[in-house]
Amino acid sequence: LTSRVRQACMRSLAAPRRDHHFIKPKSTPDDPLAQKMEGMSTRAAPASHVDYVVAGGGYAGLNAVAALRRAKPEASVLCIDKHARPGGSWNDFYSYATLHLPHPTFGVNGHPWHLEDPNALASRDDVLHHFQTFVDGLPRSHFEFRGNTELVSAQREINGLNVNHSTPSSSNDSTSSSATCQQPFSVQLRSGNGGTYEVSASNFIDAFAFDFKGYCQASEDALSDGSTCKREVETRDLPEMVRKGSKDDRLYVVIGGGKTGLDTAAWLGAHKAADDEVMMVTGRSKTFWNRRNMAPRKELITPQTPTSGELLLDMVLQYDGTNGGEILEACQHAGFALKVGGDRSVSTYGAFLSPEELQHIQASCSEIRENDYFVGYDEAGESGHTHRIRFKSGRPVETKKEVVLVNCRASNKNHENSFFSTRHPLGADGTLRFGSALFGTTGPSTYLTTLLHARDPQALQEVELYGFKHQFRMEEKPGADQFFQHGLLSMVNFLALAERIEEHHGDHPEFNDDLASFNLDWNTWFPQERRSWLLRRLQTDRMRLRDKAQAFLRRLSPGDEQPR
Repeated sequence: LTSRVRQACMRSLAAPRRDHHFIKPKSTPDDPLAQKMEGMSTRAAPASHVDYVVAGGGYAGLNAVAALRRAKPEASVLCIDKHARPGGSWNDFYSYATLHLPHPTFGVNGHPWHLEDPNALASRDDVLHHFQTFVDGLPRSHFEFRGNTELVSAQREINGLNVNHSTPSSSNDSTSSSATCQQPFSVQLRSGNGGTYEVSASNFIDAFAFDFKGYCQASEDALSDGSTCKREVETRDLPEMVRKGSKDDRLYVVIGGGKTGLDTAAWLGAHKAADDEVMMVTGRSKTFWNRRNMAPRKELITPQTPTSGELLLDMVLQYDGTNGGEILEACQHAGFALKVGGDRSVSTYGAFLSPEELQHIQASCSEIRENDYFVGYDEAGESGHTHRIRFKSGRPVETKKEVVLVNCRASNKNHENSFFSTRHPLGADGTLRFGSALFGTTGPSTYLTTLLHARDPQALQEVELYGFKHQFRMEEKPGADQFFQHGLLSMVNFLALAERIEEHHGDHPEFNDDLASFNLDWNTWFPQERRSWLLRRLQTDRMRLRDKAQAFLRRLSPGDEQPR
């Protein structure tokens, strides 16, 4: 069904080739390009030109590069990122971070992993190694990764007016984002030493997706009294603090009960001193999806094992726009979802957990405060006196142990990221904005939309895509309804993409070529026979899903922005 992109869109590959001036070996310090990369002004020399500038070198950006390499292997691509090496936000994560699901379901599409056990949850360093080896394997003649580089602006001339990508457009006029606009983008970049320079590009891809900007700080927490602004420990610094130890016994207070908080409690349980304690304050109680159901160990999967897509489809078909919490509670009772404690939870962000991990976390914590919030801390004035930890519930904890406050608050404080807002992949200026998770997560979404656009530039203007009706914000505590709406939009958008390919690329029932090589779908973890069954179910229920999308979601238009 989805293999017809290449055959019908060879015209995209037949476009005249141009010389790729910017990609050449850095020979001497006198090389003008080398000077520009060191931050020197470009005003005295013409800007280099490339076919594509991809802004963002993480999960989304590198999958955009992978799609371009498949669809247009002769195109010149410059990928920039603020970090020195590929990996985007993974460069900023704590050292004990791991994937939620087995590594074959993640990474750069088509790029092999170095890990032998398919069930392994890759560590942060494993993920960064995977990204780095992908970049290292690309031909220098057509690709460059430029680290320590920030995007200043990207603009192009449309109808005599300069349209700046850095300023969101309120236009919903699909004609304004036509891919037929021939003027190149003027992309202003800033190097690590502060110098700015310009690159000209035929296409500009905004692949800033998660765009991690750190965890919410005490100063940003509306419930915090500000007493701990300078004494909280960040997760990236925790291993070194634990390694150094202390002459006193410690009480580690993990502030936050999301995936970061759970990872931290589990890590502390394995690495703290014997007499130290761990306490976790969850904030609002959260639900995690049972990895044993959603991605069973490879050797335990049989032809009768339902795919994660089938399980999600059953939930989405039950969703009526308001009953997300009820569906989530039913999943908890059925064992498909897990909670850290016993309190009621109608909140989920789509993170995964195994029963074994849950047991370890519960055993590691001397106390888990559910549905309670950290407020402040009073340090004992004299030796031997007790420290006091205060909470919203009014039930303080007093201890004579050394208190270590570990900040694991929300990492999604950037409301513009793909988990909270959706927008059409085509911007008003013709930018390809592939950060939104329209087909699941950002990597698959970016790969599929980049591939389709590269093969058929008109396709994204015509395909029917859906997103959230309004932007979700952390202070609104988005929960189960957001999760099921995201599952719904992922399914209807994938079906629309498949329909577009079927209409324009022949009528063949099998998957091959482009989508046969697509391995970032979680359902690829399961046997082909079971995936085929999921496809038949999606096709059977496509009208029901579309009706739900029209009722609960927003039809996206080229150039639009997420309504507040």
